Amino acid sequence: MGRRDLSQERRAAILDAAAECIRRFGLEMTTLERIAAQAGVQRPIIRHYIGNRDDLLAALIEHLTERYRRDYETLAAKLSQRHRVQAMLKFLFAGDFLAQPDEDAVIDALLAAAAKNRRARNCLRGMYEAFENTCYTEFRSAYPNASPRRVRAIAYAVMCLAEENASLIRLGFPAERSAAARRAAELLIGSLAPLKKTPGTKQ
Repeated sequence: MGRRDLSQERRAAILDAAAECIRRFGLEMTTLERIAAQAGVQRPIIRHYIGNRDDLLAALIEHLTERYRRDYETLAAKLSQRHRVQAMLKFLFAGDFLAQPDEDAVIDALLAAAAKNRRARNCLRGMYEAFENTCYTEFRSAYPNASPRRVRAIAYAVMCLAEENASLIRLGFPAERSAAARRAAELLIGSLAPLKKTPGTKQ
Protein backbone atom coordinates (compact mmCIF):
# COMPACT_ATOMS: atom_id res chain seq x y z
CA MET A 1 0.00 0.00 0.00
CA GLY A 2 1.37 3.46 -0.96
CA ARG A 3 2.16 6.22 1.50
CA ARG A 4 -0.69 8.54 2.44
CA ASP A 5 -0.50 11.98 0.86
CA LEU A 6 -0.07 14.44 3.73
CA SER A 7 0.14 17.60 1.63
CA GLN A 8 -3.40 18.83 2.36
CA GLU A 9 -3.04 18.13 6.07
CA ARG A 10 0.31 19.91 6.16
CA ARG A 11 -1.09 22.92 4.31
CA ALA A 12 -4.10 23.15 6.63
CA ALA A 13 -1.87 22.93 9.73
CA ILE A 14 0.42 25.67 8.41
CA LEU A 15 -2.52 27.93 7.54
CA ASP A 16 -4.11 27.41 10.94
CA ALA A 17 -0.76 28.32 12.49
CA ALA A 18 -0.57 31.44 10.34
CA ALA A 19 -4.04 32.53 11.48
CA GLU A 20 -3.08 31.98 15.12
CA CYS A 21 0.09 34.04 14.72
CA ILE A 22 -1.85 36.90 13.12
CA ARG A 23 -4.33 36.84 16.01
CA ARG A 24 -1.53 36.87 18.60
CA PHE A 25 1.07 39.14 17.03
CA GLY A 26 -0.65 41.05 14.23
CA LEU A 27 0.09 40.73 10.55
CA GLU A 28 3.27 42.82 10.49
CA MET A 29 4.90 40.74 13.22
CA THR A 30 3.82 37.42 11.74
CA THR A 31 6.95 35.96 10.14
CA LEU A 32 7.53 32.64 8.45
CA GLU A 33 9.74 31.73 11.40
CA ARG A 34 6.90 32.32 13.86
CA ILE A 35 4.45 30.40 11.70
CA ALA A 36 6.89 27.50 11.43
CA ALA A 37 7.34 27.43 15.21
CA GLN A 38 3.57 27.54 15.75
CA ALA A 39 3.04 24.71 13.25
CA GLY A 40 5.95 22.67 14.61
CA VAL A 41 7.76 22.52 11.27
CA GLN A 42 10.90 23.93 9.73
CA ARG A 43 10.62 27.10 7.64
CA PRO A 44 11.55 25.28 4.38
CA ILE A 45 8.44 23.13 4.86
CA ILE A 46 6.29 26.25 4.52
CA ARG A 47 8.01 27.21 1.30
CA HIS A 48 7.66 23.66 0.01
CA TYR A 49 3.93 23.34 0.66
CA ILE A 50 2.78 26.93 0.18
CA GLY A 51 5.50 29.34 -0.99
CA ASN A 52 6.60 32.77 0.17
CA ARG A 53 4.78 35.15 2.52
CA ASP A 54 2.52 36.57 -0.20
CA ASP A 55 1.63 33.05 -1.30
CA LEU A 56 0.80 32.20 2.30
CA LEU A 57 -1.51 35.21 2.72
CA ALA A 58 -3.37 34.30 -0.46
CA ALA A 59 -3.68 30.68 0.66
CA LEU A 60 -4.92 31.78 4.08
CA ILE A 61 -7.69 33.87 2.55
CA GLU A 62 -8.76 30.89 0.42
CA HIS A 63 -8.60 28.66 3.51
CA LEU A 64 -10.93 30.93 5.50
CA THR A 65 -13.29 31.31 2.55
CA GLU A 66 -13.54 27.56 2.17
CA ARG A 67 -14.28 27.16 5.88
CA TYR A 68 -17.18 29.63 5.78
CA ARG A 69 -18.53 28.00 2.61
CA ARG A 70 -18.31 24.54 4.13
CA ASP A 71 -20.05 25.63 7.35
CA TYR A 72 -22.94 27.17 5.40
CA GLU A 73 -23.32 24.24 3.02
CA THR A 74 -23.42 21.81 5.95
CA LEU A 75 -26.34 23.79 7.35
CA ALA A 76 -28.16 24.23 4.04
CA ALA A 77 -27.80 20.57 3.04
CA LYS A 78 -30.14 19.58 5.85
CA LEU A 79 -32.99 21.69 4.53
CA SER A 80 -35.40 21.65 1.64
CA GLN A 81 -35.03 24.22 -1.14
CA ARG A 82 -37.86 26.38 0.22
CA HIS A 83 -36.02 26.83 3.53
CA ARG A 84 -32.51 27.51 2.22
CA VAL A 85 -32.85 31.31 2.20
CA GLN A 86 -33.94 31.26 5.84
CA ALA A 87 -31.02 28.94 6.61
CA MET A 88 -28.67 31.46 5.04
CA LEU A 89 -30.14 34.32 7.07
CA LYS A 90 -29.88 32.29 10.26
CA PHE A 91 -26.24 31.53 9.47
CA LEU A 92 -25.41 35.16 8.69
CA PHE A 93 -27.32 36.93 11.47
CA ALA A 94 -27.66 34.37 14.27
CA GLY A 95 -25.19 31.58 13.61
CA ASP A 96 -21.54 30.72 13.14
CA PHE A 97 -20.92 33.80 11.00
CA LEU A 98 -21.24 35.90 14.17
CA ALA A 99 -19.52 33.43 16.47
CA GLN A 100 -15.98 33.50 15.08
CA PRO A 101 -14.31 36.63 16.49
CA ASP A 102 -10.85 35.11 16.14
CA GLU A 103 -11.29 34.61 12.41
CA ASP A 104 -12.79 38.09 12.13
CA ALA A 105 -9.61 39.48 13.66
CA VAL A 106 -7.58 37.73 10.98
CA ILE A 107 -9.83 39.07 8.22
CA ASP A 108 -9.51 42.59 9.66
CA ALA A 109 -5.72 42.30 9.57
CA LEU A 110 -5.83 41.08 5.99
CA LEU A 111 -8.16 43.93 5.01
CA ALA A 112 -5.67 46.39 6.45
CA ALA A 113 -2.88 44.74 4.45
CA ALA A 114 -4.96 44.93 1.27
CA ALA A 115 -4.49 48.70 1.17
CA LYS A 116 -0.81 48.13 0.38
CA ASN A 117 -0.74 44.63 -1.07
CA ARG A 118 -2.43 44.17 -4.44
CA ARG A 119 -2.38 40.38 -4.22
CA ALA A 120 -4.04 40.42 -0.80
CA ARG A 121 -6.58 42.89 -2.16
CA ASN A 122 -7.40 40.69 -5.13
CA CYS A 123 -7.70 37.59 -2.94
CA LEU A 124 -9.99 39.34 -0.48
CA ARG A 125 -12.12 40.63 -3.32
CA GLY A 126 -12.37 37.06 -4.56
CA MET A 127 -13.49 35.96 -1.10
CA TYR A 128 -16.28 38.53 -1.01
CA GLU A 129 -17.27 37.79 -4.60
CA ALA A 130 -17.67 34.14 -3.60
CA PHE A 131 -19.83 35.27 -0.66
CA GLU A 132 -21.94 37.46 -2.95
CA ASN A 133 -22.27 34.64 -5.49
CA THR A 134 -23.53 32.26 -2.81
CA CYS A 135 -26.23 34.77 -1.86
CA TYR A 136 -27.05 35.36 -5.53
CA THR A 137 -27.42 31.63 -6.25
CA GLU A 138 -29.74 31.07 -3.31
CA PHE A 139 -31.92 34.12 -4.04
CA ARG A 140 -32.05 33.35 -7.77
CA SER A 141 -33.21 29.82 -7.01
CA ALA A 142 -35.87 31.05 -4.59
CA TYR A 143 -37.10 33.81 -6.93
CA PRO A 144 -36.52 32.55 -10.49
CA ASN A 145 -38.78 35.20 -12.04
CA ALA A 146 -36.88 38.13 -10.54
CA SER A 147 -34.52 40.16 -12.69
CA PRO A 148 -30.98 38.74 -12.44
CA ARG A 149 -29.65 42.28 -12.12
CA ARG A 150 -31.96 42.98 -9.17
CA VAL A 151 -31.08 39.66 -7.54
CA ARG A 152 -27.41 40.59 -7.85
CA ALA A 153 -28.06 43.97 -6.22
CA ILE A 154 -29.97 42.36 -3.33
CA ALA A 155 -27.23 39.75 -2.88
CA TYR A 156 -24.66 42.52 -2.55
CA ALA A 157 -26.82 44.48 -0.11
CA VAL A 158 -27.41 41.43 2.11
CA MET A 159 -23.70 40.67 2.11
CA CYS A 160 -22.95 44.23 3.23
CA LEU A 161 -25.58 44.03 5.98
CA ALA A 162 -24.17 40.76 7.28
CA GLU A 163 -20.55 41.91 7.21
CA GLU A 164 -21.16 45.27 8.89
CA ASN A 165 -23.53 43.74 11.45
CA ALA A 166 -20.87 41.19 12.43
CA SER A 167 -18.30 43.97 12.78
CA LEU A 168 -20.55 46.12 14.96
CA ILE A 169 -21.65 43.24 17.19
CA ARG A 170 -17.97 42.49 17.73
CA LEU A 171 -17.52 46.11 18.89
CA GLY A 172 -20.12 45.59 21.61
CA PHE A 173 -23.44 46.56 20.06
CA PRO A 174 -26.34 44.63 21.67
CA ALA A 175 -26.89 41.19 20.17
CA GLU A 176 -30.54 42.01 19.46
CA ARG A 177 -29.36 44.43 16.79
CA SER A 178 -28.72 41.35 14.66
CA ALA A 179 -32.45 40.66 14.61
CA ALA A 180 -33.06 44.13 13.16
CA ALA A 181 -30.35 43.60 10.54
CA ARG A 182 -31.86 40.23 9.65
CA ARG A 183 -35.30 41.81 9.29
CA ALA A 184 -33.86 44.40 6.91
CA ALA A 185 -32.30 41.58 4.88
CA GLU A 186 -35.65 39.74 4.81
CA LEU A 187 -37.40 42.86 3.50
CA LEU A 188 -34.79 43.25 0.75
CA ILE A 189 -35.08 39.61 -0.28
CA GLY A 190 -38.88 39.72 -0.08
CA SER A 191 -38.89 42.58 -2.58
CA LEU A 192 -37.79 40.03 -5.21
CA ALA A 193 -41.24 38.40 -5.09
CA PRO A 194 -43.77 39.58 -7.70
CA LEU A 195 -46.25 42.15 -6.44
CA LYS A 196 -49.70 40.76 -5.72
CA LYS A 197 -52.46 42.28 -7.80
CA THR A 198 -55.07 44.25 -5.88
CA PRO A 199 -58.61 43.13 -6.78
CA GLY A 200 -60.24 45.48 -9.23
CA THR A 201 -57.02 46.93 -10.62
CA LYS A 202 -56.09 46.70 -14.25
CA GLN A 203 -52.92 44.94 -15.38
